[in-house]
Amino acid sequence: MKISEIGINDSLSDDQKNKIGLLNVFTLIASIVFLISGITNLNVNDTFSGVLLICFSVFSLFTILFNYINQYKVAISYLYSIISFGIFYFDSYAGIDSGSYLYYFPLFLGIANLFDFRTKKDRQIVFLQTFIIISLACINVFTDYKLFENQALKEEQVEIMFKSNLILSLLAVSYFIYYIIKSNLRKLELLEELISDESKLNQLEREKTKEKEILLAEIQHRLKNNLSIISSLIKLKSENSTAEDFNFIQQETWHAIHTIALAHHHQSYKINGFFIPIKRYVTEIIESYNLNENGTYIHPNISIDCQIINDIHIKQAVPFGLFIHECIANFFYITSKLKLEDTLKISVSIEKSMINIRLDSTLNKLFENDAKRTDLQESFLEQLDGKVIEHHQNSITYSFRLESNQPEIESRKIF
Repeated sequence: MKISEIGINDSLSDDQKNKIGLLNVFTLIASIVFLISGITNLNVNDTFSGVLLICFSVFSLFTILFNYINQYKVAISYLYSIISFGIFYFDSYAGIDSGSYLYYFPLFLGIANLFDFRTKKDRQIVFLQTFIIISLACINVFTDYKLFENQALKEEQVEIMFKSNLILSLLAVSYFIYYIIKSNLRKLELLEELISDESKLNQLEREKTKEKEILLAEIQHRLKNNLSIISSLIKLKSENSTAEDFNFIQQETWHAIHTIALAHHHQSYKINGFFIPIKRYVTEIIESYNLNENGTYIHPNISIDCQIINDIHIKQAVPFGLFIHECIANFFYITSKLKLEDTLKISVSIEKSMINIRLDSTLNKLFENDAKRTDLQESFLEQLDGKVIEHHQNSITYSFRLESNQPEIESRKIF
């Protein structure tokens, strides 16, 4: 872990993290300055001040310890007190000519950057620390820097101290400025990244809006086509039937509309359009024929064998469902006319993207070419680009290609 990261945890805001990191750096700078000044004083044979400065160097490092135990406010007050009293003491100890006062510049620079002037508590701490610094400086001025004066220091020693303090204070200010600029540049980069991310989000939102508009247009288009299909169904049924077939036509029309409604009820939007689960769709179409007027299931005249787990696109699903509907409607029409009981077995399977629909019944007439009853059936098969692949006395098999396989993403319900 870097020294600048000590005391920083994820629960803190970005601003707090930056200030704690800056305080750790400022603490390290202060400790190094105290240490170098102490070594310098030892080299000019001022043992007492040298040892004292080294002690200040060690004491200032306790600030990082306070940060480590999450006592940020205590840490910053402690550090400023150590530095303020250190400058005050050595400014008087070595006199104004030693240049100890030069450390006030990085001290005030730290105040300007380590405190948040927007909060009342920080403003109070800044006022208190500034008051202490100014008060201590005024004491030295009014006592003519003789309160802790060391008269044994020679002029040459004081001159070396001044040069050392000048260089160290400039380095401290320079490094402090460098760190602040670096921190601000990082903030600027983060701001630019935020702006870039915001721009991308806006672009994504526009794309989603456009996608929704396209989806809405597709839904409206499908609705228009389905209404046209319903209109054509009613027209063709009425043209090809007699008055005695009116009740049967009414039931057929209701089931046709219900078949279209089921398609839209089960459709889900995926990566490249609206899709419907084939097995559930076919099963519910057939179940709607096996209900009596009270809405309860009767002995089924139709059985279904469908193990397909694939989905079918909505543009294929509607003609596919109506094709199944017409097969069932013809079965009921013929059994009603002939007054016979029989079971229609519908098997739906898939092989190499080809869907096969097999109809089995003991009624031969069901599979004869009755133009009045098969026009719509053939029309829907033509829409599917389908064909008859097997035609026997009691069975017939139709086949058409499944245009698009199920995309490998999670779908979401539209209705």
